[in-house]
Amino acid sequence: MNQKAHGFTIVELLIVIVVIGILAAISIVAYNGVSNQANDSAVKSDLRNVYQGFSLYRAEYGAYPVTAGELSVAGVSASKESYGQHYSGIYNLLYCRMPDGSGNIGLAARSKSGQLFTYTSNGAGTITASAWTSGSPSVCPGLIGISSSGGEHRQYFYSTSWASFVK
Repeated sequence: MNQKAHGFTIVELLIVIVVIGILAAISIVAYNGVSNQANDSAVKSDLRNVYQGFSLYRAEYGAYPVTAGELSVAGVSASKESYGQHYSGIYNLLYCRMPDGSGNIGLAARSKSGQLFTYTSNGAGTITASAWTSGSPSVCPGLIGISSSGGEHRQYFYSTSWASFVK
């Protein structure tokens, strides 16, 4: 009796493996895209919420918060896992203000996707990616149109670890 063997050929098995690999690659890319969009949305939402909290603080106290204690009273919170890194791998959320808390304010942050987002009280202001990544002191003047002289005008929410006032 002559029996014929049943099974798959090596070519058929290789084709199945290639198809599975292609589907896995497509799934990973799609997941990364969705994850990046979620991080971007969280950062934009944080910037808007922090700005609104600072505006409420200003309405109650007459100036924007300046010190860590004032920032704590303002109730700052952030979706910490959604933020990327600033220059040297440390800073990632920046608050720009006048030294006395008057005038315009601005917020800048980089999400894990690498996108840079800003939010300003005057609706204007720009920040260049090169100024951000180099840690240039021109970030705040460019963002809210202030002079870089006249006292400290930046507050980092993250500097090797999240500031104590960030919830």
